Amino acid sequence: MHPHIRRAAAAAFAASALALVTACGGGAADEKDAGTSARTPAASPSAPEPTAEPLTDRAAEKVLLADSDLPKGWKRDAELVIDGSEYADPEDLLPKPADATCRPLVELFNTGRIDAGHRANAQAVFLKGDSLLSQDVSAYSADRAERAMAALGEAVDACDAFDSRYGGGKAKVTTKPLEVDEAGDETIGFVFQVAYGDDMVVDIDFGVVRDGANITNVQNNWIDRRGLKAFEQALAEAAEKLRAAVRD
Repeated sequence: MHPHIRRAAAAAFAASALALVTACGGGAADEKDAGTSARTPAASPSAPEPTAEPLTDRAAEKVLLADSDLPKGWKRDAELVIDGSEYADPEDLLPKPADATCRPLVELFNTGRIDAGHRANAQAVFLKGDSLLSQDVSAYSADRAERAMAALGEAVDACDAFDSRYGGGKAKVTTKPLEVDEAGDETIGFVFQVAYGDDMVVDIDFGVVRDGANITNVQNNWIDRRGLKAFEQALAEAAEKLRAAVRD
């Protein structure tokens, strides 16, 4: 997602803020074809059943990626968070869409998580040049986590395009499924784009994994070079860390 600065000292954020927008028609190097379905439930009958217990805040922090989990050059920026509900200018958030089916997409964009009554949460943002990788880890009750993923899958399937507002003006939001590797109990991948202003866009790849009562969400926010290999590595590492945490 597009990260937001944690505190008012914004000077150090100026360079990384450029990663939030790009001119329409920007490069899409290493682009991967979208799958026919955004949802990929994992099939591993020999694997032990995951616990339904939600993670604590401390356990969620342990699921966060480290610099060493990512390709060379990626560094965590502790001043950035995904959740813009507290720190962001309202113009940098999408308003609640009229169609309730599409709301999980906007929640992910604005906060980095599906807003379904989470019990614990941890987030991290990593920078490399003008690209960002971000991760959210959220814990729910088991039934809420399952319903949240079901609602997100429905949104990806149903909300391929809708009108909104962003950056102080009109915006067009588009969504399409993205093929991602199976992980956890179920996985959803999709590409999210907000087009606004004079040929400006925000491009984000999302990979969302549920394991038991817990969900981790990895976002690839890119400009000229899409960097799918880094995104795929981050998603795989995040899913592995989540699976280990729910069995700890």
